[in-house]
Amino acid sequence: MAEKKTDDDKGPATFIEAVDKHAPQNKCTKTEAIDKCVTLYPELMTEDELVRFLRIDVISRAKDFHNVVENLKRARNLPCIHISKKCLYLRDAVLKWANERFNEVG
Repeated sequence: MAEKKTDDDKGPATFIEAVDKHAPQNKCTKTEAIDKCVTLYPELMTEDELVRFLRIDVISRAKDFHNVVENLKRARNLPCIHISKKCLYLRDAVLKWANERFNEVG
């Protein structure tokens, strides 16, 4: 189960924190920082990396983020692949999936 990061952990706890830190350090726009920070996540993410990437640990009140991910897979068709009985998530497929969800709302 993914756990929320603490102040003692190294690096930004969320994707947005990484973007906010990267933009001023590299004197670039927020859009450029987003493009750069997306590549900080591996192309093939574990569930813990997915939780941080989607900020589930920040926005969800759930005690078990695994249940949130399972619900997204079941009810919202979150794309994943299975390797050695483990679910892995392709970063580009997750970004496409998230964009499709935003377009449904907007």
